[in-house]
Amino acid sequence: MTLLRSLIAVSFISVCFSALLWTQSQLIFQTNLENLPENRIYRGSVGAMTDAQRQSLKFKLQEARSAVGQAPVSQSLLNTYYVFNSQLGNFNLKDREQFLSHVGKHGWRHTAYLQNQILNAIERADLKTVIVVADALLRQAKIIENSYALLFLAEADETARSLLVERLNSNPDWRSRFFSDTDTLMKTAQLNARVLTIETMLAKGYSVSRQEIAPAVVALIQAGRFGAAYELGELAASQEQNPRSKSNKTAGLSDATESALPMPSEWSARKGTGYETRLLKANDKYYFDIDWNGRGRPVLLQRMIQLDQKPYIVEIMGKISPDAVELSIICPESSTYVLNFIPSVSQRTRYVFETQASPSCKFGYLRLTGRGAFGNKPKVFRIEDIGIK
Repeated sequence: MTLLRSLIAVSFISVCFSALLWTQSQLIFQTNLENLPENRIYRGSVGAMTDAQRQSLKFKLQEARSAVGQAPVSQSLLNTYYVFNSQLGNFNLKDREQFLSHVGKHGWRHTAYLQNQILNAIERADLKTVIVVADALLRQAKIIENSYALLFLAEADETARSLLVERLNSNPDWRSRFFSDTDTLMKTAQLNARVLTIETMLAKGYSVSRQEIAPAVVALIQAGRFGAAYELGELAASQEQNPRSKSNKTAGLSDATESALPMPSEWSARKGTGYETRLLKANDKYYFDIDWNGRGRPVLLQRMIQLDQKPYIVEIMGKISPDAVELSIICPESSTYVLNFIPSVSQRTRYVFETQASPSCKFGYLRLTGRGAFGNKPKVFRIEDIGIK
């Protein structure tokens, strides 16, 4: 079991989708239900009715039947006929399924009909229909927020997730919004489900872009799950057309990226007031070019590494000023823990830094920071390779 899966196994609480039935599905559509007349959505059994209420409902059904006779392919009228029959108990679950299937033969244009399709499918634990109809509503830009909420709910169920993965692989218009939604990833179960969705798609050979994976990586980091974030980031980088070296032991510039969305295990070029780090390429080799005004303490380079409990040695090839920079390991679990490297070798194009102790964390940020001082002159550094052992 991978580290990522072991973390998920501890915290993942699966939501049994078939048990949602009416209560949660109605909550999803609550806003719409409140704004629609009673003949649009079948809300479930209305319970005991007075004779007057039943007679009124029968009268409405007769009117609906007459209207359908005049316009037999009207989805709006057929939907009304369906609701009144269901409320009177004339349609059981199977009858409702068959009637909705008949209405669907005339198209999937009517929003209330599609909502009834979803409610009936949930009652029957028909996960495929739930996802297909939610997909249809999103493609038509109808009840968007509620449809997304339903898909997020489906994602947390193992069976429904497998169906959702196939739908996502068809590249629907709503796919980008689905992956970019960050609010839902604040919930632990939903974040776990998203990681499993990404893993499932990649295991099937389906494409998942860096932009689609990045929100889940960020959410894992924010939740303090650094190992899971690191592993998911490695998985994301390995899917690209020209996958970089995954050697954590060298931490070389093959682990650098030009992307604006670096994964935790990739060197990220930093930029801010008075400094800029650029990833450049010459003769098929990457190098970092750093321009810094010599002031402050900017983070010039950073990447996450998986750590062993031992002292570390870092070798930098290129041209830097060892007295003007600081190399350290930052443990993200503790904002106060910093393990600094001490310069031990300073040659023309080779610089070696060593720690005197072992890091206290399993995952940490290897960080190169400028060490500015008043009156410092601007600095220009070039880093051609970084090795760690």
